[in-house]
Amino acid sequence: FNAGGRNSYSPVKGKPAGVDSGQLLLPPSKADGEAPTVLEPLLKIPSSAAGGDMQISHNLFLNGANFGIQAGLRSGTLNVHDNLFVANRMAAIEIYGTCAGSPANMTAPCGTADIGHNTILFTWSRLDDLQDMGYGVRVMTKLAYRIHDNLIGGNVRGGIDHTRFNQDGWIEIDRNLFVANKWGDLYYSPASNTQLNLRVGEFGDLPIASSQGNREGLPPGLAVDQAYLEAFLSVTYREQTDLDRGSAANQWRSALGMNLVGQIRTEVSMYANRYPLPAALKLLGRIDGAGAEGL
Repeated sequence: FNAGGRNSYSPVKGKPAGVDSGQLLLPPSKADGEAPTVLEPLLKIPSSAAGGDMQISHNLFLNGANFGIQAGLRSGTLNVHDNLFVANRMAAIEIYGTCAGSPANMTAPCGTADIGHNTILFTWSRLDDLQDMGYGVRVMTKLAYRIHDNLIGGNVRGGIDHTRFNQDGWIEIDRNLFVANKWGDLYYSPASNTQLNLRVGEFGDLPIASSQGNREGLPPGLAVDQAYLEAFLSVTYREQTDLDRGSAANQWRSALGMNLVGQIRTEVSMYANRYPLPAALKLLGRIDGAGAEGL
């Protein structure tokens, strides 16, 4: 699943040297002569779907503009194994429970999301301000989650998001390799409703069911596109506010006692740029026991 050909990218804005495209353009913005970017998941299982066991394996999810996989699970186990996710927006994997009942009052989960041996790289935020969303895996509600043996790196907000107050006793995070996640390897909200950006070394204090064998570091065998990686590691965002008090519009506003109006100009050095398919295929292969083996 590769949306790099249907997304609209800026020809000049947010285009670091050596990267395949400029930054992703979100509707209504679009490049001249192109259709707007399609904001749909690359693979979606709607919340109305019937329950049962499912397997999603040996796939490539590339350049998705609105989630790689977004799925609702009524019952059973959804296995997401041996897949490659690169340069997707929002989250690579978001799976949530859809059975009846309030999450706060459930004594057992609807089912299980088993997420193992995937390579998940460069997941981008909702907007180009790099502030919210941008997760490798999202722990949602009503499910048990087994997140294991994945290579999770280069995510803007966090490698794993666990801020929806799903029960800690239903969550296992084991033997994952975390690489260069911007804000943290785990974005976590305890019962106090605070939000913590945690690195692997801080997982041991978590009250989740299991957290064993996780590690952090850039493995030498990871065949990542060097231009894309270097641009990601140095990505910057800035705002500039311009207020022209002498403009005709602001003079009228001032005379009438109204607030003056200015302009905010934003600039980001990189945002959800297209990752080339040939380069993505080079990322296949397990490294130190983690990641996707092959398609």
